[in-house]
Amino acid sequence: MKKVLLAFLLSASTTFAAAQKIVPVVWIFSPSSTQGFMVRQIINEANLIQNKYQFIFEHKPGAGGAVGVNYVTNLNQPTILAHTASFFIRPYMMQEGSYNPEQFAMLNNYCADQPLAMISKNFKSLADVQKANKASIGVLPGSITNLLVAEYKKQNPKLDLVEVGFKGTPEMTTSVLGGHLDLSIEFLAMVHENLNILGITGVQNHGRARSFKSQGINGYEQIANSYYLFVNKNTDAAVTQEFSDIMSRAVTSKRVQDFCTQEFGRPVNVFGSAAKDLFVEKHKFWQQAVGNIVK
Repeated sequence: MKKVLLAFLLSASTTFAAAQKIVPVVWIFSPSSTQGFMVRQIINEANLIQNKYQFIFEHKPGAGGAVGVNYVTNLNQPTILAHTASFFIRPYMMQEGSYNPEQFAMLNNYCADQPLAMISKNFKSLADVQKANKASIGVLPGSITNLLVAEYKKQNPKLDLVEVGFKGTPEMTTSVLGGHLDLSIEFLAMVHENLNILGITGVQNHGRARSFKSQGINGYEQIANSYYLFVNKNTDAAVTQEFSDIMSRAVTSKRVQDFCTQEFGRPVNVFGSAAKDLFVEKHKFWQQAVGNIVK
């Protein structure tokens, strides 16, 4: 009797698992970063609150996120793309591997206003930089950091600011720590403790990190990162609505919000018609911002 019952339970469990629809959630940057863990936690929460779909983490890095975007574009199954503000920036800054953001619909904006920091070892303050005749600054291809650099150059025309290209943030940080590079841009949560934080984007101060605005310098308030979930517009409307409903519940978990706060971001839950409006707003803003520096 026990064997029959066990066989029944195993059969029922297998049937249940097979009935669940597998949905990849594609993340395009480091899977071991806090942002990557935040995506994993959203997936965990989404799987706990319903049993129709089995959301799974899938990592598709490369070309500043373009590889992952194009991968999702070409898939023939419902898939969620987890991305950052770079989703709107890269296609207008880099032609290689480009994509059309309007092929996607925003499901959710779950973490907003993550500040960028201008950091240095050679300079202790923005005033010190402005007194210099020349300085070097690191840039990453197709990155939001380039917009901050462009704004700084525009506001300081007398400073000979030499841009030095890097493939990734770790190499750039190493160069700044060694004093070979004067300035760099990094997310505030990732700034090395031995580096000086000269200013941060957004409007809030965070401990020793003072915003550009609080130092009397405007123009950096909106140059901040955010985190989004997207789906291909070809996804069935009913499925898209289900995903939106599920994710709007998943992102409100304390663990997800704690990850966002650790990144100095602001936990939000923008979905439905508000997400559609936000997509239009952010798309227009970043397209114009990039257009001002890419002629």
